[in-house]
Amino acid sequence: MSSSLPQILLVDDTVANLQLVSDFLMKAGFNVLAVKSGVQALKIVAITLPDLILLDVVMPEMDGFEVCRRLKAQEETQDIPVIFMTAVTDRANPSYKIKGLKLGAVDYISKPIQLEEVLLRVQTHLQLRALTQQLTEQNACLQQEIRVRHQTQQILQETERRWRSLLENVQLLVVGLDWQGDVEYMNPFGLGLTGYTSAEVFGKNWFNTFIPSSDQPQLKQTFHELLYHNSYAYYQNSILTKSGEERLIAWNNTVLRDITGAIAGIMSIGEDITQRQAVERMKNEFISLVSHELRTPLTSMRGSLGLLKMGVYDNQPDKAKRMLDIAVTDCDRLGRLVNDILSLERLDFGQVTLVKEVCDVADLIKHSVEAIDAIAEAAGIAIQVTPLSAQVYVAPDTIIQTLTNLLSNAIKFSERNTTITVGVQHQSDCILFHVTDQGRGIPTEHLERIFGRFQQVDVSDSRQKGGTGLGLAICRSIIQQHGGEIWAESTLGSGSTFYFTLPVYGQTSPSSLL
Repeated sequence: MSSSLPQILLVDDTVANLQLVSDFLMKAGFNVLAVKSGVQALKIVAITLPDLILLDVVMPEMDGFEVCRRLKAQEETQDIPVIFMTAVTDRANPSYKIKGLKLGAVDYISKPIQLEEVLLRVQTHLQLRALTQQLTEQNACLQQEIRVRHQTQQILQETERRWRSLLENVQLLVVGLDWQGDVEYMNPFGLGLTGYTSAEVFGKNWFNTFIPSSDQPQLKQTFHELLYHNSYAYYQNSILTKSGEERLIAWNNTVLRDITGAIAGIMSIGEDITQRQAVERMKNEFISLVSHELRTPLTSMRGSLGLLKMGVYDNQPDKAKRMLDIAVTDCDRLGRLVNDILSLERLDFGQVTLVKEVCDVADLIKHSVEAIDAIAEAAGIAIQVTPLSAQVYVAPDTIIQTLTNLLSNAIKFSERNTTITVGVQHQSDCILFHVTDQGRGIPTEHLERIFGRFQQVDVSDSRQKGGTGLGLAICRSIIQQHGGEIWAESTLGSGSTFYFTLPVYGQTSPSSLL
């Protein structure tokens, strides 16, 4: 492998992680050195300096924090970007990430590892390091040229042009502050992100203009320590845009000095990580929810089968059969849960291709009612349909799935000898579907929340009614991908109505719906 490739040192005591990440990064064009301990990592760094280190935190013999501390204590290794990899979440231990950042790490990657996320963060921090090195080298070169007076005005102008071109075209936020914290420079990307014009920014105090008031004292102290103690070269904080929106920025800071060596200010290069943090939070919440929902049926199955294995009910065949029935029911529920999770993830990430065609609304409703009719009859519930002949451009199976889910829910929460009504209305710009039951109703505060993942009005519903808590989330994803909306209205004790809309065929061209 060519030595010109960026070299990544990967440190993880889990062999599977080493192999998985190493293979992926090498395929992406990196030279990867993989070791299983902090001690081995320090030996490697003493021989060859990598461009970036991916470092596990929890390891035997020497943890990642100690490895990072030793690297940052050495002049020749202190500038190597270190990205921690850990399974400890912010929620489980809020001080964990702060400790790593104070030691000099530039980023965190949460386990389980997402390979695409690893690649993006590695690329970003290599770009940040290269840009910082270029800025430092250009600054040193400029000072040297001025000192020896060998530089012509033409060279100065060309250097300035390259400097400006570099800063003004990079897709990162670049801010220059003087030693008092006043803005001397902000690149076009930064102006676009914050919503300000250059005239509104230059000369304004950075902290008073861009930092939330609650964060200003701490960040002013951080700025002072960076200037005079070269601390906090890497940190994250929120900034305010002109509209008042908060954006989370990860900063890489460089102290600038004039030709006499006096402190002139700071050049900061920032990456907007607001969306990444939101995705990270959603991922952690999703993993937590899925873990809980999977454990519930597994625990029940383990308990039932464990009692049978111990022979507790050897002489009680009726109770033994009941234990088997419970295990089978929970096994079925677990299967539905896994299938629904996979379906929802494929829909949300666009991995399901919607093959659309012109369909008659009456036919879609007919197929949906036929699919659920036997269940309704067994439950003693009548289904009344108000037909309407209209055309929509949809993936028919997914719309039938949506109607079937809504009908199934209506049956679950309706009493015997009641009626479910399915109707359609032709509105000016869409077709409005509704499924109305005479069940127990839904509290107002739950009407929006029930369309989220694993959300039910009553936590016992998933056990008593057999649901997974994902049906309505799947319905919402399907309807949104068709360009429609879905919502619910309800009166406690009287019943609920679920509505969704689909664009009228002819008003929206088929090509725009693909």
